[in-house]
Amino acid sequence: MKKKTTCRFSLLMISVVFFMVSCNEKSATYTNVIPVDAAIVLSFDLKSTMEKAGLNGEENAELKQKLADVFGEEMNAESFALFERIIKDPAESGIDIASPLYVFFQKKTEAIAFVAKIGNKNKLKSLLNVLV
Repeated sequence: MKKKTTCRFSLLMISVVFFMVSCNEKSATYTNVIPVDAAIVLSFDLKSTMEKAGLNGEENAELKQKLADVFGEEMNAESFALFERIIKDPAESGIDIASPLYVFFQKKTEAIAFVAKIGNKNKLKSLLNVLV
């Protein structure tokens, strides 16, 4: 009887430790800018989404080229060149696509914002200069 109780207790403790370790995932430091009173917070795993959409491999080069052509009609040469580089390699945006991207909505101002981890500060500055 005592052996059975010890075995059950051990199993329970192992389960509790496993649960605590799996739930103890530290949040990313860049998420501290998301307001605590945000109405909605969405998280996107860009890397996984791109893999599922088949946008990572060379097999979809035709699709990537069509995207570039469609958006290229509305852009100047500098913007288009950067856009093409980003389509070929999303890391060219300066955003770390291996980390989650968060979108949040504010109740009072109806503002929408996003938070992403910076992968390369200079590339992100280049992107922002082209966008602005």
